[in-house]
Amino acid sequence: MNSNDLSGDEPVPHRLITLAFSHYWVAFQRGVMWAEQAGRPDLGRPLYEEALRYLPGHILANVHLAELDASEGNVDAAIRRMHQIGETQNPEPLQLLATIEPSVEEANRYADQAKAAYERLIKRFPAAFAHHYPSNF
Repeated sequence: MNSNDLSGDEPVPHRLITLAFSHYWVAFQRGVMWAEQAGRPDLGRPLYEEALRYLPGHILANVHLAELDASEGNVDAAIRRMHQIGETQNPEPLQLLATIEPSVEEANRYADQAKAAYERLIKRFPAAFAHHYPSNF
């Protein structure tokens, strides 16, 4: 198995998971630096994609790529990316879907799910998630 590919079915040793997450996190943070802090999504996108080569299903990089897709007018790709993550109780993909979903009914459903998920997290970890709520709803 290639140490960069953790998508297989074989058990992965802990040290490889740690290594993959370390590489993922550096690439992801560099993507944030370029795409969000420097205003250069063209430089951030390949770094988010690099991060996902280490941890393909990780929600954060997928959400940030979907945000870039949506901001570039490719809403269908953004929605597909969020649906590929699958059903989640993570509020970030739900919140993004609430803002980009063209169907008002679906957008409202995602908004309600995101709000409920944030409320659960705020109740459990008030300081960690307070910056997301309530101004974004």
